[in-house]
Amino acid sequence: KRPSSSPTTSWLATPTVEQLNVAEINHEELFRIAAHFAGDFLMTYDHEGELQELAEQYGFETELVAMKNAHHAEMTEMLIGRNLDWARQTRTV
Repeated sequence: KRPSSSPTTSWLATPTVEQLNVAEINHEELFRIAAHFAGDFLMTYDHEGELQELAEQYGFETELVAMKNAHHAEMTEMLIGRNLDWARQTRTV
């Protein structure tokens, strides 16, 4: 159950490290709930085909971005949201 003091988008889209370590996330349920958000949102995931398919299934946009982790290793993250025009615009500037 969502804590009453937390906004829905913040609680669902940005779990804490402790939540990720303790709980198994039902990604399909998360995407189903996000499809009903009134506003925009942003989720980030490691780039995986299954999550790409879920994003497409629920009509979300995706954008791949190059990242470096805390150990400076290069990796690719997938942004997921309703409208990622801003992410594409910053890459062309």
